[in-house]
Amino acid sequence: MQDKHETAWSALQRFRRDNDGVAAVEFALIAPILIVFLFGVFELGRAYSAHRRFLSATYMIGDLVTREKQVTLGTCPATQPVGSECLRGIYKLVKPALAGFASDTTTLSIQVTPVHMPDPVAKPNDVRVYATPESLDLTSKPACGAVNVTADVKNVLKSSPLGLVLIKATYQFKPIFSYPMIGNMTWSYETAVAPRQECVAFVSGSTSRSCASPCS
Repeated sequence: MQDKHETAWSALQRFRRDNDGVAAVEFALIAPILIVFLFGVFELGRAYSAHRRFLSATYMIGDLVTREKQVTLGTCPATQPVGSECLRGIYKLVKPALAGFASDTTTLSIQVTPVHMPDPVAKPNDVRVYATPESLDLTSKPACGAVNVTADVKNVLKSSPLGLVLIKATYQFKPIFSYPMIGNMTWSYETAVAPRQECVAFVSGSTSRSCASPCS
């Protein structure tokens, strides 16, 4: 009986002193944490890149619209299917900026709304929609009439007889891997851009260019 006890005790002592396989056990415990951390860093980097491209796309829309004297609404003419003189063509030009992130219009929405202040002296808070172009998702349009804008935009409009073009964009970022800390994120950004030379005329089809507001 004593010999069996000593044999068991000796085996236990040898087991305690045996370091074989320790590294494998440690790796098995740490590896899942490292993998989650690695994927998390990847998604954060991807989100940062997508956000920068989202802002670039918003600025690009404003730049392309405001440098034109006339922007065609509705279906682009055959002569300019993808060009800066057609609003839908401008949207198509911007899509590559989000290549790899926004594969369809369900994740990206951009709305262009030209506004002006008809009487900045008598009505310094009366800001009106100048025209009603389509939004990128083609499901909603800004309505003619009064519109709420920030105080900064109102101050600029008081000294901008040509009006401003408001660019409102939203983008839903969808991570490849789902994490409690990194889920779907919706970003919104608004900016106001002044026409470069003169007012931007928003026309439908072959309508002749006019700086008269299409809104009644």
